[in-house]
Amino acid sequence: MDFRSPEILLFDNYFGKVNLQVDNNNPLYNTYISIDSLYNGVYNLKDINFINKTLNDTLYIQSTFSGGEKKEDLFDLSLYHTIDSDGNSVVGVKRSTITYKEKDWYLNEKNNNLNKIVFDNDFKKIQFDSIVLNHNNEYIQ
Repeated sequence: MDFRSPEILLFDNYFGKVNLQVDNNNPLYNTYISIDSLYNGVYNLKDINFINKTLNDTLYIQSTFSGGEKKEDLFDLSLYHTIDSDGNSVVGVKRSTITYKEKDWYLNEKNNNLNKIVFDNDFKKIQFDSIVLNHNNEYIQ
């Protein structure tokens, strides 16, 4: 599937220059999305790129975009989703970078398997496991 639109207005959100490609036979990606601009009245985004690929039983996601008033906040996010042996969803964070007010913050800077969120299908049980965001010696855990 290849979908392109110069603009979309959806639930008071404006999306400019949307490109959506879905191709499960592509060896590089299953889904690719690019959006030039997204205005929602709260935190506006620009140059959004989203790509995913399923390998074995895991969905890998890579997304980059900028945001903020002057579009100087930069996001480079790498995530994955899988199902554990108990049937719970696991959303993990691979090493990712967020540049906020000209400072680089790292999600899972050591790129270990501990930074994840585990939840059941009913969202009655949610467990945050070692989510770490750091800049130099400053940590948010």
